[in-house]
Amino acid sequence: MAWYIAAAILGGFAGRFFSGMVASLVHWRLSFLLLGLSLIFAWFWLGRLPETGFVQVRRASLHIITEVLSRPMMRTAYAMVFCFFLVFAAMMNYLPFRLTELNPRVDEFRIGAAYAGYLFGIVMSLNAVRLQRRFGSAESVMAWALAAYIFAMATMMIPAVPALIGGMFLLCGAMFLTHATAVGYLNQHASGSPAVVNGLYVSFYYGGGAIGSYFPGYFYRVFGWSGFMLLLILVLCLALFLALRLTRYPDPIRSKSG
Repeated sequence: MAWYIAAAILGGFAGRFFSGMVASLVHWRLSFLLLGLSLIFAWFWLGRLPETGFVQVRRASLHIITEVLSRPMMRTAYAMVFCFFLVFAAMMNYLPFRLTELNPRVDEFRIGAAYAGYLFGIVMSLNAVRLQRRFGSAESVMAWALAAYIFAMATMMIPAVPALIGGMFLLCGAMFLTHATAVGYLNQHASGSPAVVNGLYVSFYYGGGAIGSYFPGYFYRVFGWSGFMLLLILVLCLALFLALRLTRYPDPIRSKSG
């Protein structure tokens, strides 16, 4: 899962960086054409994947979904996921507006390059398991990562482009470390319904992203960057509180080993 997330991070950065470069050097319409071509390549590679045989897919019943969500640990983890990706989506979508506020001469290429912090996210996601062994538990890793996430947000409140770019590295590293750890954590607690557990994870993850892409913009428009950031920091504080609550629930790996 860490490698999967690392590949997704690399794609997310490459899409922003190369789209910005092409838009800056040629025209923004060409960047959309290249993105469309990349989907055709993805379709081609999909056909080259080896056959896995017949996979039986069952429709998730409301009973199973209710059963998963009836567990306090699952509800807490999903709420944490919803919160931390809400903040990340807001930052990724409104970062260009802040850059143009600080430097009206910034072009598409520089905006795309501002997402270079994604690359640090790859490093952190690939080291998620190693850090979990060092910290002793997934809950501790997520709590420390979210604390670093909050610190990165506070850094990005400084009205300077270097602070914004530097904060992006720490922000992406902390967010993707939390993401990679949370995926593994929830799968450890799947207990017979991994498809539903992962499906709900994706739903809460992108549900937070959808809301974060839109509603924080009202705070940005009315209260400016400071009000926007304070709102997101409050949401992250809630995510950190939820991560700390997860330490109250038993770890299935430790329980089995004990």
